[in-house]
Amino acid sequence: MFKQVIILISLLFAAGANDFQKEQIKDFNNYKKSQENTFSDYKKAQMKIFDDYKKEINLIWEKPKLSTKKSWVSYSKNKKTRSDVDFAKEIIIIETIASSQEEAKKKLKNSTYKNSDNRY
Repeated sequence: MFKQVIILISLLFAAGANDFQKEQIKDFNNYKKSQENTFSDYKKAQMKIFDDYKKEINLIWEKPKLSTKKSWVSYSKNKKTRSDVDFAKEIIIIETIASSQEEAKKKLKNSTYKNSDNRY
């Protein structure tokens, strides 16, 4: 009789543990799906921002540039001045779009004096 009670308790415990494990797996899968959906939405939003940025640069520059593993390209707020730091070649190129030579000189001079906290 005592053995039968222990076996019965063991079976009930095993069934309860099995149900608990199934519930944990179900909860984890729901959490995982939620995180994957959130990340997917984040990626879509970031890609839209990046695509909009590229479109904006394409409207201004004949040959737009973007950063790569070997170069860092940065544009001014109005996107009419850009700096291109080529780490592999150890070259920095600053370009600007201007209506005159004087305007170009002024913009380039101003862009070289600005610090990194105050973008051109």
